[in-house]
Amino acid sequence: MLVSNHVSYMDPVTLCSLVACVAIAKQEVASWPVIGETLRTLGVMMVAREDAHSGARVLRQTMRMLASGLPVLAFPEGTTSPGDRILPLRRGLFGAARIVDVPVVPVAIRYDAPTMAWIGNASFVPHYLRNSLRHTTKVGVNFGDPIGPDASPTAEGLARLARERLIVLLDELGGTEANRPGESLTDPMR
Repeated sequence: MLVSNHVSYMDPVTLCSLVACVAIAKQEVASWPVIGETLRTLGVMMVAREDAHSGARVLRQTMRMLASGLPVLAFPEGTTSPGDRILPLRRGLFGAARIVDVPVVPVAIRYDAPTMAWIGNASFVPHYLRNSLRHTTKVGVNFGDPIGPDASPTAEGLARLARERLIVLLDELGGTEANRPGESLTDPMR
């Protein structure tokens, strides 16, 4: 299972161009013109983030994919950020990795242009058009060593280890990790 920080809608495009995998995306993407149908055709798993049944369905799909040997790409922060820190990670996917007994590979991604971050209430089309006018966009991708599913006795502990590694990987890409001392490494409510 590949777990990455999340900066932009370009993250899965970038990472899936480097590693054959199936991505998990938010359900809203399914309704985007052209993009939604393309992603469904590619087998992207769509999750309604606030719907527990949808989350459980995607976790079951994820476990089937992983058990069959197909890597799954997930963004366990659950939202995008400016790319300068690693947010707390949702633990559900780490439980799936433990159940299926597959390693977790942390992947940090960072863009040379802060405008690539799709955050807050930014509308997709203006953001896309503004960034598509760029002549080039450089992206750094840093793959970490696999973390065995038995590296921690709990999903929360595995998520904590992955987040710690993501912080280091992002820093190696020139990230400015700004996590406050004492900040939770996982969100216990997720």
